Amino acid sequence: MKTAVVFYDNACLLCSKSVQFVLKHDKHKHFFFSALNSTFAKQHHLSAETVAVLASDEKLLTRHKAIKYIVKKLPKV
Repeated sequence: MKTAVVFYDNACLLCSKSVQFVLKHDKHKHFFFSALNSTFAKQHHLSAETVAVLASDEKLLTRHKAIKYIVKKLPKV
């Protein structure tokens, strides 16, 4: 199975809680996570105020498109 990377603000409590939610429900281990201030995230020139996903097809999704991608990949809860 192909994987995706979720970039998140590790200083944001809501963001960290969201990561915990995704980890709990990601039964197929589709997602990996990278803090927005990490070296890997900085290679993608992301704003600190965004959520982003590097999808399995290497396409970078931001904001609402990133959220939609995450929700679609999680099992129905």
